[in-house]
Amino acid sequence: MNRIDIAGQFGNELLTIENPARYIGGEFEYGTRRIPEEATVHVGICFPDLYEIGMSNNAVRILYDLVSSMQAPVSCDRVFSVAPDFEQFLRSHDIPLYTLQHGLPLHELDLLGVSIGYELAATNILQVLELGRIPLHADARKEGDPIVIAGGPAVTNPLPFSPFFDFVFIGEAEAGLAEVIEVIRNGKDSNKGRMAILEELRQFPFLWYKGKKLAVRAVDDSFAADPCNGFNHYVVPHFKVAQDNGVVEIMRGCPNGCRFCHAGQYYKPYRQKQYGSIKRQVEQHIHEFGYREITLSSLSSGDHPQIGAMIENLNTAYAPEHISFSLPSLKVSSFSLGILEKLSEVRKSGLTFAIETPLPRWQRAMNKEVPVEQVVSIIREAKSRGWRLAKFYFMVGLPFIDPEEEKQAIIDFLKEIADSTRIGMNINIGTFIPKPHTPFQWAPQMHPDFSKEHLVSIKRGIQQEVKGAKVSYHEPWVSYIEGIVSRGDEKIALLIEEAYRQGCRLDAWDEYQDKDAWKAAIDAMDFPVDAWMFTEHDTNEELPWDSVSMGVSKAYLRNEWNLAREAVLTKRCLADCTVPCGVCGKTHQVFDVPEEIED
Repeated sequence: MNRIDIAGQFGNELLTIENPARYIGGEFEYGTRRIPEEATVHVGICFPDLYEIGMSNNAVRILYDLVSSMQAPVSCDRVFSVAPDFEQFLRSHDIPLYTLQHGLPLHELDLLGVSIGYELAATNILQVLELGRIPLHADARKEGDPIVIAGGPAVTNPLPFSPFFDFVFIGEAEAGLAEVIEVIRNGKDSNKGRMAILEELRQFPFLWYKGKKLAVRAVDDSFAADPCNGFNHYVVPHFKVAQDNGVVEIMRGCPNGCRFCHAGQYYKPYRQKQYGSIKRQVEQHIHEFGYREITLSSLSSGDHPQIGAMIENLNTAYAPEHISFSLPSLKVSSFSLGILEKLSEVRKSGLTFAIETPLPRWQRAMNKEVPVEQVVSIIREAKSRGWRLAKFYFMVGLPFIDPEEEKQAIIDFLKEIADSTRIGMNINIGTFIPKPHTPFQWAPQMHPDFSKEHLVSIKRGIQQEVKGAKVSYHEPWVSYIEGIVSRGDEKIALLIEEAYRQGCRLDAWDEYQDKDAWKAAIDAMDFPVDAWMFTEHDTNEELPWDSVSMGVSKAYLRNEWNLAREAVLTKRCLADCTVPCGVCGKTHQVFDVPEEIED
């Protein structure tokens, strides 16, 4: 077994690399690590972005803990994408990409699991495979090559990624990854070849592969029932990463049915965690991992019925230690200034509003109401208690909205708030990207050229009408690439590979984006890569991702699309279901905790 000690072998040369701590491992780890020599199966968990992004990702923490906690003789390590200077360093020194802690070349692993949270990681995946000396295409891999499995929200349409992976794991890894690894371990112990192990893995309903009629999403039904939910293994980054705080998941899924939201469909049904489990995990993050700020994370934390009492209890316990708590942006209908004040006892929490779209009819079409009067009321009260700045998020290009009317409506919405409150404003506007498995999967995406003009015009209008407002927007051509990958078919894999060959890497990073390289890749294709993007689609036509079931019926999605057209709201999910989507049944149900915290 070969080990690469990058710091020991090339310590002085690493000083020429930007932030070499990304590549040397050696962080503090909670839990006893199993070294490769003690294991018969070697697993790498890859997040295809730079270290500081990957080590901020909670899915990586969960996966690392899950695999490292297995009783079987399995070793687990992490691997991330590398910046261009270190890619050149590896190539010039003929060094394969390696796992961070153990220094194993990726081609010596038994399993490489790739967690893909966003489509713009597509070219990074190829970088990891090529630098790790793993054949890019699954059908080119031979005996001794790792099995490569993707998972995560961005691959619920697996077709654009299909040539690069042996399988795509559909759903939540806690509901099946350990069983997958057991099949690999048993196969190795029985001296089965790679092809025989692959054939055995095809039995799992949640593993998609090319030609499979239907893969069905795996759901972690133990999420809310686990009495502890603590980590047995946890790696603490040794420099400040993008999200430098502890993350405690208080609810998985979301009861609200925002029609544009992919995560809301991906994590159905919602499951709320008991306060006792939350408290134990908070305690662990503070006293075992050393965090001073904890994010109480979920898609809609304000909908956890114990949120107010939870924060009050946690503040009572930890404010004397100068520990602060934060939430993701709160939905206006569940917003409470009492909660905000409790969150700000140690450090002042931000005031953030994800408006999406301004007019009531359009909000009903999105199934997300954000009344301007309520926003004004919240900000007035917040300002009287010391807040001076609020952040606002909008999307343009949502279906059933006239762009010219949209422009003026956004300006008027913000002007009314500014005139009524005099609050400082930071405003960010993005382009809507239709996502698979959502009610808006049939919607057209706004053309990037028009989107650019539209966003520039809106920005200019806001700055003219709302003095002092800071306005930024997400680059439309980046949204365009994301949209191509999001709803593409298997031919888009050719585009991804060509873009990689043209030098595209780290496309989510402003400093590394290469629009010209992507344009060259698109021009090199002998098919229109965006033919599907800019028109509305018939709800009865076959979709590239129809071989994946999220559990939500297409009839439900079709009905929601039609309700959006009529601007009709759908009630939130409840244990006593009134609008069945197809997910809940004998196996999967929503899980509600009582409003009062039990001792």
